[in-house]
Amino acid sequence: MAAFFRHLWLLSLLLLPSAAFAAPVTVIVRGVDGELHKNILASLSIAQQQEAAQLSTGQLRRLHKKAPEQIAAALRPFGYYVAEVNNNKGHGLLEKRGQGWQAVYEVAAGPPVRVDSVRIEISGPGKAHEALKNLQAGFPLQPGSQLNDAAYEKGKKNILAKAFAAGYILAK
Repeated sequence: MAAFFRHLWLLSLLLLPSAAFAAPVTVIVRGVDGELHKNILASLSIAQQQEAAQLSTGQLRRLHKKAPEQIAAALRPFGYYVAEVNNNKGHGLLEKRGQGWQAVYEVAAGPPVRVDSVRIEISGPGKAHEALKNLQAGFPLQPGSQLNDAAYEKGKKNILAKAFAAGYILAK
């Protein structure tokens, strides 16, 4: 009988630490949609841990505190550099809901950065090559368009691809 109580006592000790762990968290992002919303959720550490049953309350609060900077960083590739996260002194709202937690972030992306001008110069031996002369016309970012890192990188790669195709293997 003593062995039974000893096993019961050990079992209760094993179960005790689980009380320090938080239940899963639901993450809600408001104020943005489409690609912005999708990129925010993909960038938020707290969203990546939504189903982590072994996440402690302290860990959950730390992830929540990091969320505003992660949200701002997720918006920058799309040209939004002055994003604000509202609620609870800029950290969003984290509260206990039933058996779990809910993190709500109200996002104001702010005005996007616009391209003022585009200037593409070809120097060196390829300067006079016909295929490379009018690269600016086909560049994905044009004056007045919204800054977009992916479009900019795609435009640069396209220029290099045209240079390589024209035989300029040292192009950079």
